[in-house]
Amino acid sequence: MKLQKILLLAALVFSGNVAFAAPIDATDHWAWGEVLGWVNWLPANTTAIDVTDTNITGQIWSQNHGWINLQPTNAGVTNTCSGDVSGYAWGEKVGYINFDGVSIDPSTGIFSGTAAAPGGYGDIVFTGTNIAVKTDWRCTSNSGGSTTRVGSRSSSPSNTSPAQDSDNDGLTDEEEINDTGTDPFDPDTDDDGLEDGEEVDEHDTDPTDPDTDGGGINDGQEVNQGTDPLDDDNETLTGPDSDNDGLSDAAEIAIGSDPNDPDSDNDGLDDGAEVMQYGTDPTDKDTDNDGLTDGDEANSHRTDPNDPDTDDGGIKDGQEVSQGTDPLDKGNEERVVRLVTTTPATECPYFTQHMRVGDRDGQIGSSAQEVGVPPTINEVAKLQQVLKDQGHYDGPVTGYFGPLTKVAVNSWQVQHRPQVLDPWNLSGPTGWFYKSSERWMNELLNCPDSVTLDTGLFLPAGTNAVSSSNTLVPPTIPADLDSLSEGERSTLMATLRTFIQVLQKRLAELTG
Repeated sequence: MKLQKILLLAALVFSGNVAFAAPIDATDHWAWGEVLGWVNWLPANTTAIDVTDTNITGQIWSQNHGWINLQPTNAGVTNTCSGDVSGYAWGEKVGYINFDGVSIDPSTGIFSGTAAAPGGYGDIVFTGTNIAVKTDWRCTSNSGGSTTRVGSRSSSPSNTSPAQDSDNDGLTDEEEINDTGTDPFDPDTDDDGLEDGEEVDEHDTDPTDPDTDGGGINDGQEVNQGTDPLDDDNETLTGPDSDNDGLSDAAEIAIGSDPNDPDSDNDGLDDGAEVMQYGTDPTDKDTDNDGLTDGDEANSHRTDPNDPDTDDGGIKDGQEVSQGTDPLDKGNEERVVRLVTTTPATECPYFTQHMRVGDRDGQIGSSAQEVGVPPTINEVAKLQQVLKDQGHYDGPVTGYFGPLTKVAVNSWQVQHRPQVLDPWNLSGPTGWFYKSSERWMNELLNCPDSVTLDTGLFLPAGTNAVSSSNTLVPPTIPADLDSLSEGERSTLMATLRTFIQVLQKRLAELTG
């Protein structure tokens, strides 16, 4: 994202003119992928495709796998005046698609080459029988400059498509860089609660100054409470202050707080501190509705009283405090038990197969299975559904174990580290749904399951408490060691070594 931002800023500030966008041809707008099917570059009911001297924006439609975004977060498809296309698009069902092999003829606007999709999704081709994609774009970098009036919004020629608006604030990137001086990647540059476009088009306030009239109350709060953000008379901080809270009586009357009560909402913060220091509402004791008063957040928990989930972990600050987790530590959300919403399995064990990236239901798996377990994979779709139910997977249930499924397995393994990773003495997730993962997922689905790991460590069935540690069963050591073969000795030594490592780790946890 940082690199994308730098490149865009440089292109906008140092170029002699704006690189205007051009649409896709109304006739030649079909690419093809053996797996993706027909790929429509001029679909209806979405953001139109625009080609400029610097990038390609909009969304295309795959016949078999849906929408593909050409400018996703942290990526994007770029272009040059030579028609050298590069970068990555994103399909929710496909993943990142590499456009480094694509080019546009700068004289004709015809696309050629291939875009590479990940895994088994194949390539997108642009030439062939009934296959052609063409754009009206021609490089404009040397065609002369354009002029705009400083302090106002510039207008594009009527025959061009709207320019890109990276932060969706109602101002194009060109306008933000060249006219308003705002950040094209931040919808609210001055953090006053009003989007940049809203300030320019609706309120005539300064999108780079949170308090345009300098009256002591930011523009967003003035708009919300009905005062004029261009008139400082209605919020003057000077004059009588009956309750000595830092706000004048006139200011308190204007914003609805009590001029005779320093803490109008009884949240533990004086009205003046709420307005001038924290930006909270002095008439609402819980500005962000997270279950904690503004005063408790500011004084006791050090959380943000304007953000219901300070650590962005997915659980509100108030809920974290009540359940005993740290609202400033995102990591502890990963360790909070997410209740399984899937109906408990009717057949146990529910999972029996080892699965990893590349496996697909109906095909021979890439891992050797246990004795009696069929080699043909048939549990990927089940795994995706259970991971979706538990909040780890938000992709489609396809029966294909791809990169998105691996990310979900990684997330699930981290959440259940004591039961899944620690028995192997692993410091991080593997993305491989193997013995300890199968055993613990079955436990969560009310299918008690036991397993012996490759190291010889036995994990018993029936340990249903997620917070409990795995039972460590010492390996059996025969009385007559001389009777062991060389191979049996090596196996026993490896098992003992792993058992000792896990035991040492548990001892360290107990002793702090």
